[in-house]
Amino acid sequence: MEEALREKMEELRSAKSERKAELKKEIKTIQNKINKLIKEISQRTLAGQINLVLNDKKITEAFKKYWFDVKVMQEMNYPIFFAVNEKPVKDESGEYRYKKNPDGSFILDEHGHPVIDHDLDEIAEAFIEFAKEQLAKGDNAFDFWR
Repeated sequence: MEEALREKMEELRSAKSERKAELKKEIKTIQNKINKLIKEISQRTLAGQINLVLNDKKITEAFKKYWFDVKVMQEMNYPIFFAVNEKPVKDESGEYRYKKNPDGSFILDEHGHPVIDHDLDEIAEAFIEFAKEQLAKGDNAFDFWR
């Protein structure tokens, strides 16, 4: 087939204008047959199939559409826990903020250390509640809260 294509191309270069249109049609037909044969042969091997997928625009676009519309969006659809502490742990100078008694003295824990004024315990409790809800919905990624 490729030899026939080369002969037609050579003939086209030296042909007169009325014969050129006919030769162009013949060349296009031969090229289409070659492409069809290449595709049929390629479908028989894994490497050929991969080559077809990567070089066929219709297949590539369909794959991209499927991947982005279905697969990626499904993987991106998951519950998210998000919280922001309302009480900063440190003040503007970078020093820890401690809880104070009404008289201004620091509140101390059982070890005699000052207690830091924060709301991180409430955030942790909210996360535990979120994890339990997700587990109840069947999300086994949160099974560490059983």
